[in-house]
Order: sequence, then C-alpha cells, then structure tokens
Amino acid sequence: MKLCRLMLGLALCLTLCACAPEPGSAAGEPDPKSAVGQEQPEEPPVQPISPEKPMPEEEGEEIAPAPEEDTGILPPSEENPSDWAPSEQEERIDPWAIQEKRSLTVRVVDEEGSPSPNIAVAVRDTFAETEGIDVVDVWNEVSLTDATGYVNRPFKDLPVMPICITLENRSIPASDPLRFQEHYYTAEEVAALPEELALTFEGPNYVEATEELCPTILEFRVTDEAGQPLANASVEFYCALNPNNGKGGKYLDDYPVLDNIEGVWEGDKVLTAGGYTDADGVYLYGFQSQAGSRDGFCYIARASYNGKTGPQKEVELSGGRTVLELTVGD
Repeated sequence: MKLCRLMLGLALCLTLCACAPEPGSAAGEPDPKSAVGQEQPEEPPVQPISPEKPMPEEEGEEIAPAPEEDTGILPPSEENPSDWAPSEQEERIDPWAIQEKRSLTVRVVDEEGSPSPNIAVAVRDTFAETEGIDVVDVWNEVSLTDATGYVNRPFKDLPVMPICITLENRSIPASDPLRFQEHYYTAEEVAALPEELALTFEGPNYVEATEELCPTILEFRVTDEAGQPLANASVEFYCALNPNNGKGGKYLDDYPVLDNIEGVWEGDKVLTAGGYTDADGVYLYGFQSQAGSRDGFCYIARASYNGKTGPQKEVELSGGRTVLELTVGD
C-alpha cells in the first residue's frame, strides 16, 4: 500500500515538470514561436532629447517650412525693394480741388516803402518741396505790379494750402540771385494772411535795374491826344520780326505778363510783354542783349488807359536805346 502511494506521487511530480514553461518566457506572454509565418511590427526608435538644445516649442520658435523649388528668380533684395515689392500708392493732391479758398491782393514796395512797379508776382503750391507730396495739377498764377505797387490781377479763389510767393524783377539777369525773392507760407499761415499783403523787394527797382544792367532798352512814352503824359498806363508789345531768321512773329524770350493782343495775324495769339508807365508816362523794357545786337528787330505795341486802348504802332530797334511814342485817345 505504501509502495502504491509512492509510485503515484512520483508520477504526479513527473507530470508537473513536463508542463512547466521554458526559461525566459513570462507568464501570460505569447510565445513568438507560436505565431508561425507572422512578422511582428518593429516600433520606431525614440530620439533622445538633448538637454543642451531644447525642442523648438520650448524656445517659442517656428519650424521653418521646407524650401521651395528653385525657379531661377532671385529672392527679394532689401537693398532694392522695388525689385520684388510693388510700390505703395503715393499720396497725390489736386490743389484745384481744395474746398477752402480765399482771395489775396499783393502790394510790393521797395526798401524805402515806396511802390515798386513792374515786379512779377507768382503764387504756386509747394506740396512737392515742403510736404513731399505729389500734385495732380500744379497751382501757379502770375501777376504784375502797376505804378501803385499793387498786382494788376488779385489772386482769387486761392486754395488754402502751403504756397510760395515769388517776386521777380525781370530787368535783372536770370543768373543774378537778386532777380528772384521767395516767401514761403504754410496752409495755416495762408489762412491767417490779411486780405492785402505787403511785401518788400530788396534790391534795385525795375528802373534802376533796366538802366544799369540792360545794354539794350526799348522806351515807351504814353500820352493822351493833347500830349499830356499818362501815368499808370498799360503797355503791351510783341516781336513782329526777327531779322536773324527772316520770319515774322518770333516770340519774346521773356515771359508773357499781360493779356495777348487780339486782332493781329487774323486772330492768332502771340506772347506779349509789357508793364506800366511812371508819373512821366514812361515805361522801360530792358534786353540783356548787347547794344546793337538787336538792330533790325521790329516790335508792335499799344497802350491802354482807363479802359481805353490806343492804336498799334511799330518800331524797329536801333542801337542801345529806341523810343516809341504811343497815344491813347478819348
């Protein structure tokens, strides 16, 4: 009986040893040899993070996009942005469209306070030079002072804007800095200007400049029918013949300062020059040409006074000084 029990115990131990797992296999894990013909996927290796170089998210940096395909076009140049970026729309102003306007009368006097006649007065906008702004249409008007020093045409509907008022003595050579004198005003200053603005021309008046600086002079003497001199009479004239080119109607080299003479050359418009007479009825026009260099030039002129206009007369220059007498009738 004891022998039987011993034999049964030995058999049980042998049975338990046969069912035990192989070494290296954990309980509950599948045996890789049992999955016949099946490949197990490999897990990607984890890249270690270096403590010296943190991840981009930790630095607040953006991850750079992948480089684009090379098209042969150069990248934008900071030295020349116009190569890559369209220029911004420049601000442009139309002075004529400014709503706020005013009138302005200018009177020019000399350094002693006396009226300074035959000084050209020009008013223009200064958006480009003082504001750096392009303008659609430049505002520019020119007038001329008469014997009283007042401009013959006041500046009406002048836009309230930055302006420059230029005084010009046209008997002074253009190369002389005294010929032009400029006065700048901001828009606020233009709005505050008086209705009548007095400006001083510093330098020789037009008579002094003509006598001293002009080698060739055309002198006009204006009288009424009784032979009495007419002060502050308007004289205008144009060049009717230039012997150098054999053609009539050569325009004057100077600026036109008065209205065009109508009725000449069948209504054609011509550029005219001119000015106003003094108390003796005399008006001088000076040329920068040397005496005698304009011999043979012919000019046609006429005078006006108190709304009346006298007949046209022609004169041919000769020598350094030529005199033309003009009459204005009743």
